[in-house]
Amino acid sequence: EKNIAEYFEIIFNECDGKIEDNEMTILNVLNDESISDEIKKHYISLLSNFVSDISQVNDHKLWSVLLEQKKLHFSENNLYYCFAEYKSLTALLVSYINSYAGIIDISSISVETDDQFKSKFFGAVIRCFDLSDAKYGQILSSSDIICDVSFDIDNVPTSKMNVLIDSGIIRMSKGCLISIRNKYKDVIYRYIRQNIGDYVDMMSADVFVFDELVEILNWQIEDDLKLTLLEFTSERISVVDKKY
Repeated sequence: EKNIAEYFEIIFNECDGKIEDNEMTILNVLNDESISDEIKKHYISLLSNFVSDISQVNDHKLWSVLLEQKKLHFSENNLYYCFAEYKSLTALLVSYINSYAGIIDISSISVETDDQFKSKFFGAVIRCFDLSDAKYGQILSSSDIICDVSFDIDNVPTSKMNVLIDSGIIRMSKGCLISIRNKYKDVIYRYIRQNIGDYVDMMSADVFVFDELVEILNWQIEDDLKLTLLEFTSERISVVDKKY
């Protein structure tokens, strides 16, 4: 061990702050149990190349070091392995996701996953407001999970609600409509406009709101949709200075 420490001390002193080992060498170093954690951490900090598959690093304690030092190539598989390891979207994982310039497609994960994992991951992401809006939308849109019964998540920022609505994650249903009316009044009309056909189709007396009708009558949508909604009220509607 003393010889190993001396060997790496020489490398660290002579590498000019950068080690350009190939991935096989990197994995051999990180998986060598005779090399101390301290040396491995210093080694990682000096790497100019990336580890492409984190599952090949046997010591899972080093995973957070690779993330922290930004020495892990981004892939959906690596994201899967890290989430499975940490059981949550840690600050390091959020940074790992947000710093990736490409488009994230969760459906491209080639590791065998089950519905329980997909549900847990979806639940963690939809509540992770530190993700950028772009990454938030990319991950959720590619997960093939939707909210079509109710939407019971509290305190979602408006920008994230807009993502959920625009990408079709929150579908139109009586339960979702009532939830958004109660919790997210600032996006209710965005939600209705995005799903106007389904809104009209599922409308019934028990969920009809007159003020929503008045707003919708100003929209440039098919007259048939407006006429269907008008059947739910007998109240007079002023046409003065309106676009009806």
